[in-house]
Amino acid sequence: MAARRDSHNLIVAGHDPSDMLLAAQELEKCGGGVAFVDQGKVLGKVALPLAGLMSSKSVAELAEEIEVLDEIARGLDVEAP
Repeated sequence: MAARRDSHNLIVAGHDPSDMLLAAQELEKCGGGVAFVDQGKVLGKVALPLAGLMSSKSVAELAEEIEVLDEIARGLDVEAP
């Protein structure tokens, strides 16, 4: 019987294919997470390198990074579902 492997997917959403590719490449470099890219520039990211889902950073550090992402999202008119 073959060993089961854990796998995760990458979801990329956007309008510009080159920005979407840059976001995917940025997340590949850091091992996963969330990133915002606009006009060829990485505006912000939260790296989640542990299985692409978790971080070894403290909750306080992650909260600060997520707050920055929230501000970036608002600036781009991105709304949470």
